[in-house]
Amino acid sequence: MVETKICGIGTLDDAIVAAQNGADHIGLVFVEKSSRNINPLNANYICTRVDHFFKDVKKVGVFVNKDVREVMEIAEYLKLDVLQLHDV
Repeated sequence: MVETKICGIGTLDDAIVAAQNGADHIGLVFVEKSSRNINPLNANYICTRVDHFFKDVKKVGVFVNKDVREVMEIAEYLKLDVLQLHDV
């Protein structure tokens, strides 16, 4: 089975378009140096609405070189379904 993730979600509209067009996962980038970076407060706004309207869409947190405690705090706060970790 193939699943699709749309990464770099930055607004609720982005998330809605992705979900309405068949995305299985939406990616939220927590990388300060990225142009797609989102802060946890804005991500929470998106996540709570996605959870309410698109129950089957999984939320993925994308992290690069983050402290494990910080990753877990964000993951728990947002109720993320998947963590995508990078070490560069």
